[in-house]
Amino acid sequence: MKKSDGAYPHTADQLQQAFTALVYELQSFLQGGVNLETMKAGRWQNEVLEAYLVHARVLMTFLGANKRVLSDDVTPANFGVTWKWPSTPEAGEVEQQLEKINKHLAHLTWGRTSSGLPGQEMSVSWSPISLVNLLVPIINQFIELLRSPHPDYAEALEANIKAILSYRPIVNLEVIPPAEP
Repeated sequence: MKKSDGAYPHTADQLQQAFTALVYELQSFLQGGVNLETMKAGRWQNEVLEAYLVHARVLMTFLGANKRVLSDDVTPANFGVTWKWPSTPEAGEVEQQLEKINKHLAHLTWGRTSSGLPGQEMSVSWSPISLVNLLVPIINQFIELLRSPHPDYAEALEANIKAILSYRPIVNLEVIPPAEP
């Protein structure tokens, strides 16, 4: 696949479909972070974590954290937004997290093997809610730029962020069976 400037031509219907996919990625990323914050270690935790990290990676790539755009990638430019990945310490931390996701989830690397390479640390830890806290302000910067060309899209993204991050699941809910007659 060829590199691109991200200005792939699109119809209004294609843009709506791309926006729907963007909302899905945002919802899955945020909900995964919230769920993992309260999830007890167990059988499904690793699978939920991996799904969360894939959605995080998609959002980071969409926003340009990897500095590489392929010809069929959806980018902020497709939405009429002139966007440049921020050069802040927080954005740098997001880039480090993307590299960690690439090395430990998306690619088969020596660091994932039980022996690793000499001098490499095998143990990897993830802090999903910390990544949410790092990435949401960057997403909010994109939303501010999106307001001019697509105020309805900006409002929808904001509403999703607010709804999901204000929700906290009930933890350790005890189900009491109905009394027998």
